[in-house]
Amino acid sequence: LAKRWGRNRIKYELKQKKVSDFCIKKALQEIDEEDYLSVLSRLTTDKYHSLSEHQYIIRIKKTTDYLIARGFEPELVRAAVADCRAETK
Repeated sequence: LAKRWGRNRIKYELKQKKVSDFCIKKALQEIDEEDYLSVLSRLTTDKYHSLSEHQYIIRIKKTTDYLIARGFEPELVRAAVADCRAETK
């Protein structure tokens, strides 16, 4: 999480380096869920607030795309973006 990547990106990068599936699975289990969600929340808030307020649909799409590209799971991203929107209203 030092590079603020999600599980999917971590898994992809480790596979690129020819790390065994067993080691990847073990490494992903070591990620603290609370820290993981905290990083996701912080990235969501930072990205969401960095975008123009006028077109909220584009703002949501860009934030969602950014987080998925960072390797976070789509269902977690959708929930984080919804929480961020609810907090800013």
